[in-house]
Amino acid sequence: MFFRQLKYFAAVAEFGRFSEAAKRVHVSQPALGMQVKKLEEELGAQLFNGHARGVEWTAAGNILFGYATEIIDKVEEAKHAVAQTAGRVEGSIHIGFTPAMGRQLLHPLIEACSHQYPELELSFTEGYSDELRSAVLSGELNLTFSYESEPDERLIVNELFIDQFYLVGPRKLIGRNKEIDFADLVKFPLVMEKRRHITHRLLMDTAAGLGLTLNAAIEVDAVDVRRELLVNHASCTVIPYVLFSTEIETGQLCARRIVNPLFTRTLFLLQRKGSANTLAETAVASIIRDIIDKKIEEGRLRWKILP
Repeated sequence: MFFRQLKYFAAVAEFGRFSEAAKRVHVSQPALGMQVKKLEEELGAQLFNGHARGVEWTAAGNILFGYATEIIDKVEEAKHAVAQTAGRVEGSIHIGFTPAMGRQLLHPLIEACSHQYPELELSFTEGYSDELRSAVLSGELNLTFSYESEPDERLIVNELFIDQFYLVGPRKLIGRNKEIDFADLVKFPLVMEKRRHITHRLLMDTAAGLGLTLNAAIEVDAVDVRRELLVNHASCTVIPYVLFSTEIETGQLCARRIVNPLFTRTLFLLQRKGSANTLAETAVASIIRDIIDKKIEEGRLRWKILP
C-alpha cells in the first residue's frame, strides 16, 4: 500500500493537479486524494498546498518527491530484472509516435501486443521527432519513432524504412497523379509544418541547395487542420504519402511523387541504452518491425526498404 501511495503522490507532484494525476495512474480522483491524505497522516506532514491552478509542494513534499522517485525507479527496475530472469515480457512500455506513424501502426501494435504479451501495458505519446527523441533520452519514453538521427552514444538506433515525399492536393490544383520535378514546387502555395520541424527544414534546405525559394503560404502543425485546408480550401502540401493515404485512395486528393531530386527521409526507431526493461522493449520493437515489413510488402503506403 505504501508503494502505491508513493506512486500516487509522485504523480500529483509531477502534474500539479489531482485530476491529471488520476488519469496517469488510472484511478478516480477521490480515490487518489484519499490515498495521498493517508500518506500525509502516516508521515505526519502536509505534502501539498492548494491554489487556484492546482497544488504545489510543501517543503516536506519537496523532500519526499526526491526519495519517492528514486524508490519507484528502483522497485520498477527490480520487477523488470526478475521478470527478465524468468523470461516474462511484462511491465509498462511508453512509446512515442509521429502523427503519420500513429495512424498506421497504433491499432495493429496494440492488437499484436495484447495477443502475444497480455501482461505488458502500453502507453503512447504523439509528437514530433525532436520532442520524441529528447523524451527517450530523458527516460520519459522507452521507444520512439523519429526522423532525427544525429549520432548519440546513449541511443540504440534502428533504421526502419525510407519515406518518399509527394506533392498532395486537389486534382484541379496540382494535376494528375504523376511525378513532379522538385523545381516545379515553386509554382504552388504550400501548407507546411512550422519551421522548427524536420520536414520543414529538409524541404527548405533542399530548395536552397537548388537555388529555389518555395512559397510557404501557411504554416500549421495540426494534421486535421492541414487535411481541411487541402480538401476544402484548394491548398496543397509536401508530405509522405502515408499521412493522407486514405484521402488519396478515395479520390479526395491527388499525389505526385517528387523527383529530380527524389525527396525522402529515413524513419528510425530509437531506444535508450541501459534501459531497465530491455526484454519488453526488444519484444515490442520486434513486433513493430514485423508490422512495418508487412506494410512494405503490401506496397500501399509507398515505403521503401533500406538498401
